[in-house]
Amino acid sequence: MRNTLPLLLLLALWIPPLQAAFNTSVGVFDTDRFLQHSGRANAITQELEQWSKTKQQAAETLMTEIKSLQNQLADPAIGPEQQAQLTTELQTKTLNLRRFTEDTQAEHSRRSQNMLREIEKVLGPLIQQVAKREGIQLVLNKVRGDRILYFEESIDITDMVVTLYDKGP
Repeated sequence: MRNTLPLLLLLALWIPPLQAAFNTSVGVFDTDRFLQHSGRANAITQELEQWSKTKQQAAETLMTEIKSLQNQLADPAIGPEQQAQLTTELQTKTLNLRRFTEDTQAEHSRRSQNMLREIEKVLGPLIQQVAKREGIQLVLNKVRGDRILYFEESIDITDMVVTLYDKGP
């Protein structure tokens, strides 16, 4: 009896949390699908894509100039003075392209993070609203590389959140 009393006390302490775990209602929110299906979120991401296209065009212009300089340097008819000038210009443009690319990547990352932060500010309360309305106590975020191995589609609240988000403030 002495050895079973601590075991019974331990079991008594574990039963309420186990019962609560079995009664917990869970929902899933799919961030990728939200970004694909929300018209409002698409408008925001289109702005970022347009900015990226503009930067890509500027990079392509620099690459064209670099290619032109390389072609000029390959001409055996150019003199040493012109070759030195073209070499310096090529080095400068190559360095400018590298800096431009690094700056553009950093700026894209910053803009992308800011965009997601702005969307998340609105999403948090909407997810809570849907969860409370549907009686959900726990919402898991399904993202690429996630650890959710399986879930029933019936617990996915993404479409409900998309509808609320697209209605606007």
